[in-house]
Amino acid sequence: MNEWLKRLLSRKDKMRRGIKNQFLDTNLNWILFTVILGIVALTVHLIAEFVLHIYDVTQIDTFTHWLSGMTVGAIILNFNLSRSRKRYYAIAIGSAYVFYILWEIAEGLYFYYNPLGMIQTEFWDAIKDLWLDGVGALNACFLADEVIP
Repeated sequence: MNEWLKRLLSRKDKMRRGIKNQFLDTNLNWILFTVILGIVALTVHLIAEFVLHIYDVTQIDTFTHWLSGMTVGAIILNFNLSRSRKRYYAIAIGSAYVFYILWEIAEGLYFYYNPLGMIQTEFWDAIKDLWLDGVGALNACFLADEVIP
């Protein structure tokens, strides 16, 4: 029994220890969190859009944009950016904004070529979504400060 406990504790210690190399600066807990967050974000988007048909200009859109911003920020924070908060906060939030703008361009093109389709767009909704993506990425930064050694 004692040997089993030692092995369990050594595994948990390995998960807490950092993974540092040329490209990654993270630990296994943060990678696991990022994967689970990505799966949840993708699942919520797909269910809201294709099953419930309530995605575009509703409260679920607010939640999904916050969640996707947090996911993009969490993915970016796995990489070896810097230990400077100014730098990795700006890169994570900036990348969430870049992905958001690309998403809105794709939505706008879809709406332009198919105005009677499923996608609805509004200017203030787009502004709110941009803000929520940044807040989600900022939340990922705060969590990374606590989880990544």
